[in-house]
Amino acid sequence: MTELLVLTTNSISAEPGMSQWMSMWGSLCGKSAVKLRSDTFDRNVFEGRISYSTIGRIRICKIEATPHRVLRAETSNLLADNRPYKIVIQISGTSTVEQSGRSVTLPPGEWTIYDAGKPYAIANPENVEQFVVIVPREVIASARFDLQLLVAQPFSARIGVGRLACGLVRVAFEEMSELHLQSTDDLADSLVRLFQQALLERSSQEINAPRTVLLCDRIKTYVENNLRDPNLSIGHLARDLNHSKRNLHRVFAPQGLTISGFIWKMRLESSQRALSAPGLSSRSITEIAYDCGFSSSAHFSRMFKQVVGISPREYRHRHLADAPAM
Repeated sequence: MTELLVLTTNSISAEPGMSQWMSMWGSLCGKSAVKLRSDTFDRNVFEGRISYSTIGRIRICKIEATPHRVLRAETSNLLADNRPYKIVIQISGTSTVEQSGRSVTLPPGEWTIYDAGKPYAIANPENVEQFVVIVPREVIASARFDLQLLVAQPFSARIGVGRLACGLVRVAFEEMSELHLQSTDDLADSLVRLFQQALLERSSQEINAPRTVLLCDRIKTYVENNLRDPNLSIGHLARDLNHSKRNLHRVFAPQGLTISGFIWKMRLESSQRALSAPGLSSRSITEIAYDCGFSSSAHFSRMFKQVVGISPREYRHRHLADAPAM
């Protein structure tokens, strides 16, 4: 028989409750070098319950929790390639998932996917119930679609392949105690194939979008994935995306800034997240500058103050002083 396990915070005050909640998720998904920030929307008590079981190469969890939100501000470069993807299927309440510049609010009957190894934010402003399927990235990835273009997108659990995939998750969870170990690998493979098909269908719809829109998304994704490279430039983009510099500039023009301007904007935003992350408080400002792709700490400080209005050191001091307790 397949065992269904339960982790619960019981009913305890918010701060230790959220700390316990983060620890529970860490045990399910693998510890990260990046500390997650969390809070309970100023509520004094937090309650959470995770019922889960491992089926083949995936893990199915049922989440029941009071209002809370979680922020992963930085990528763990050491562990990012080993972190899983998470498929969130909304049962009750609403949840907002943000990643890669996109935001999706899930009502009951919808689902989405996000990369647990990259920055994200999840807000559950009301009591929430959902299934979360934890899938290793090498299992869900496919050469037929780019997962980074599909994270934080809305998918329906009421029609089409999405309905089949999410329905099978529910049935698998409800019948967990009756499943025999020898059948779980096949069940996991079936679930993954259904979700891959749903992702492929969305990817095909994206392909029918204007080519300029798709190329613009590819530019943004490329920049995000290579932000740490101090040599990142329009020349690298043109070479790796197989487009002329002129064409890339033309496609990106409607964004209201140049590609170089977008690169610096992303680097500054990444540095702001790092400077305000309590888990990175031991890293020097120079280290953070290099992590964000700046080749000179002096250049970083000048540009940061020019854009943000205060020095990186002052920015860190202000935001860490105001950071919620972990």
